[in-house]
Amino acid sequence: MLPGIKVLIVEDEPELAKCLAAYLRRGEAQVKAVHSGEAAVAVAREFLPDVLILDYRLPGINGLETFAKLRDLPIRHGCIMITGDSSEDIPRAARAAGIRRVLKKPFLFSELEGTFITPRTR
Repeated sequence: MLPGIKVLIVEDEPELAKCLAAYLRRGEAQVKAVHSGEAAVAVAREFLPDVLILDYRLPGINGLETFAKLRDLPIRHGCIMITGDSSEDIPRAARAAGIRRVLKKPFLFSELEGTFITPRTR
């Protein structure tokens, strides 16, 4: 259960974004989904998410660039990056940037939940 947790999904595959949103809403999370980094920056400044679920490969700016633009927001539970890339370079770069968890596609939606429980530490 994720009552009251605000989640912003940034995923350019509409079907995956829709399924993720439906899954999280069943847990009573408040969810918004966008399909580009630029849209994420605009929406996040108003929505103020507790959690950011961020794809690495996006049209326009990528996930790491998007995260850098949102670093000043108080995202209490941090960011989870998802990627279909099989190399270790992206997870390494994501963790170095301060992203708390990287999941490789395909993943089980239930893998997301444990990340929402404890607020991040700066």
